[in-house]
Amino acid sequence: MKFKIKTNLWTGILFAVFSAFMFFMMESQVRLPGYDSGAPSPRVLPTIFLAIILVCSAVLIIQSLVFKKEKVVEYDVEKEKPMITLIVLLCVYPVLIGFVGYVVASI
Repeated sequence: MKFKIKTNLWTGILFAVFSAFMFFMMESQVRLPGYDSGAPSPRVLPTIFLAIILVCSAVLIIQSLVFKKEKVVEYDVEKEKPMITLIVLLCVYPVLIGFVGYVVASI
């Protein structure tokens, strides 16, 4: 089974969702200091970087949809099966460590 991925479109969508999610999460994760020392807030740099990511995502989406500049990558699932299996095992390993312990999960 083969499938094609439009890289600019999907990368733009993925990182736009990521940066929007992180903007909303920053409110609860990065606290503001209780006093005003005149220094920049701890949220300044993450906000700048997330805004840059959001702008770049918008540029990628516009390039894909409006200007039709797209790189299409074709994947063959049969060729990728060993790597997919390895990625799944690497994701399951930390969960197993939590449940059965390091030694059993490593075996």
